[in-house]
Amino acid sequence: MFIKKQYFAVIFGFIIGNASTVNVASAENAAEFKSPLDVNQSILLQNNNMADGFIIVEGDIIKRIQDDSSNRSKRSAPTYSPFWRNGKVYYQFATWHFTQNEMAAVKRAMNYIEQVAHIEFIPVSGSPYTNYISIQKLSSCSSEIGSVARGQVLSLGNGCIDNGTITHELMHALGFQHEHSRYDRDQYVDVYVENASYDERFNFNKHGPETMRYGSYDYNSVMHYDAYAFSEEKWDFSQFQKVRYPTIVPKAPVKLHQIGRKEYLSQGDVDALRKAYGNPVYKPTIQPQPDVRPQPQPVVTPHPNIRPQPVVTPNPEPVRPHPIKPEPTKTIWQEIKGIFSGFLNKFFN
Repeated sequence: MFIKKQYFAVIFGFIIGNASTVNVASAENAAEFKSPLDVNQSILLQNNNMADGFIIVEGDIIKRIQDDSSNRSKRSAPTYSPFWRNGKVYYQFATWHFTQNEMAAVKRAMNYIEQVAHIEFIPVSGSPYTNYISIQKLSSCSSEIGSVARGQVLSLGNGCIDNGTITHELMHALGFQHEHSRYDRDQYVDVYVENASYDERFNFNKHGPETMRYGSYDYNSVMHYDAYAFSEEKWDFSQFQKVRYPTIVPKAPVKLHQIGRKEYLSQGDVDALRKAYGNPVYKPTIQPQPDVRPQPQPVVTPHPNIRPQPVVTPNPEPVRPHPIKPEPTKTIWQEIKGIFSGFLNKFFN
């Protein structure tokens, strides 16, 4: 009886588990999936394919619907990424959507990008007659690609206000696609779409050769998805439980957990920004002139419990007068001799 129950459990697990053959399956890979969520996993969990009334492709890219005649046209990610003219990116926060701290976090990410490339984020108000980004708090973490429209949406919903997610979405708004969708990605990663659910496999479509213009493939890019992106739970008979298998496996000797877990721009991201927009322009700052006015001297007030010490001045050295010798006194005979000698000298001369 016990054996029959065991067989029944195996058959039932096979049916509900949608078991299928996968290319990569190991206990090590399954264990790696249990690590803390990275930026890309949090984005995928936050979003769905029709978040906020938009078509979402590749997890967080907002696709503008141009042709309603076919479902395929809706789900094809754009292959051309228009950049912002002269690196001037206009934006505005939706009214009452964000707190001061949340807006400060977005501005910090913008400021960092401005320091590495010739890009300037310029706040605007109202409805300017130019393309600008409308930063809103919707239910997803998503953005359109490049400069495409007036009021194009960049959504930072709850759970999206962290440096990695903000930088990731700003890079989309600046015109950059995901790293795993590059035209040359097959030279650097193996993509196992069979490990993703059938409805999510379109997210692994490749874009055109223009995605290779701004540098080589970068495993460390903030735009790289993690190894288990869009992965579907499969029934593993060896472990007798459901596990997830990787969908993106590097061909280089790189650990699975080392891709798609970045909070900041990699050096490859910085180089790509500079190739697309140019090197950063450093604005000269005017050095303040030194203050030549006399500075007031601080007044030192003694502590009330400390008795001031008496001022002791040394006694000056007494000035002694120079000795003066007295004039010698003359006798009467000496005076008579002097008078007589003077008379004789006057008479004979």
